[in-house]
Amino acid sequence: MNTTKGYRISAVSKLTGIPPETLRIWEYRYSIIQPTRSPSGTRIYNESDIHHLSLLKQLVDNGDSIGNLAALSTRKLEERLEDYSNIQNKRFFNSSSKKPVSRVCVLGSILPNRFAKLKNQQGPIQFTGLYTTKSEFESGVKDAKPDLLILEYPTIQKEDIKLVKAIYRQSNASRLLVIYQFSNTEALKKLKHEDIILHHGYLDYSQVLNICNIPIPDQAGTKIKEPKLFTQRTYSDQDLSKVSMIESSIPCECPRHLAEILIKLVAFENYSKQCEDRNEKDEAIHKSLYEITSYARSQFESALDTVLKHENIDINII
Repeated sequence: MNTTKGYRISAVSKLTGIPPETLRIWEYRYSIIQPTRSPSGTRIYNESDIHHLSLLKQLVDNGDSIGNLAALSTRKLEERLEDYSNIQNKRFFNSSSKKPVSRVCVLGSILPNRFAKLKNQQGPIQFTGLYTTKSEFESGVKDAKPDLLILEYPTIQKEDIKLVKAIYRQSNASRLLVIYQFSNTEALKKLKHEDIILHHGYLDYSQVLNICNIPIPDQAGTKIKEPKLFTQRTYSDQDLSKVSMIESSIPCECPRHLAEILIKLVAFENYSKQCEDRNEKDEAIHKSLYEITSYARSQFESALDTVLKHENIDINII
């Protein structure tokens, strides 16, 4: 390729997968790349620019925020991408050298309630302790004898590492699964260990089995009863959060409004499901509310998808 003349923005967009509009926004808002200009004012990018932008695209696709990445050098972006790749490729294995996972304890604010209905059910793993406070954990974990501790830690900073490791030691579990929403590369590096796996985002029962390399049982072989879902979610909480924070410089504000509606629908959908699980007396009405909300959510997701395509907005690189 001829690097003397460089690349125009349309070619850069095709090479990196980043829409031209987003490239312009990143240049204006974050000064990530400052391309040279031709005599006529056309942006001209070089190969180093393209490599830097490609790294940004991959990291944003992994759930990183462009605001957190904007000031990083190309080398720092390469290191960050390597760290994410190492973490995401790691899995627990049920080998002869490791005791298979069968007893699981959970400490957190959301996951213990999510897995509560599974505690007394037979399956490939058993939840022997579900704790929402550290005091509950400290008083019960010894008797629970977990093979695996699942620790829900929404935000991990460097100063949290010592406490995370102390909780792990106290559990006497042979493995630790840390669920987090936000962190930084330095903190994640300090948690690297062959017996620790980090999972970014939300977690359900099938994901626990997958991370532990346990085959997911056939539906007929389980007693887990789920309410009717019209469709699985198209947009994650992180996706909706990003769209809801699109600034008014975008000509159409419909994506932001639709995202805000969807955030509320998802919250009520989860609320209705929890009510159905906890309140047998009103189970029928809560099941109906859950299914109605699920259907409404799927319709609004379709509407948001249509608007985003119309406005040429890629949520992966907002």
